[in-house]
Amino acid sequence: MKIDLEMRERMKRLAERRQRTPDWLTRDAVRQYVEREEARDAFLRQARDAWQEHRQTRLQASAEEVLEWLATWGGESETAAPVCQE
Repeated sequence: MKIDLEMRERMKRLAERRQRTPDWLTRDAVRQYVEREEARDAFLRQARDAWQEHRQTRLQASAEEVLEWLATWGGESETAAPVCQE
């Protein structure tokens, strides 16, 4: 990977502060980027699949029902998710 001199120097200083090598920083940055993009792809795929399911079934819950349900999260009286209807 070609990195300009200024960035190489910045990475070298950061690596020294972190007690790592510049190569370690590069591998970690690439790993984080790939994980983030994979998560983004999965989210978009799930959203697309949910939209297709909704278009086929026309089932939905109102915003009010969902907000009421979310308000119970983490409390002693946490309720089940609202039932989707046509």
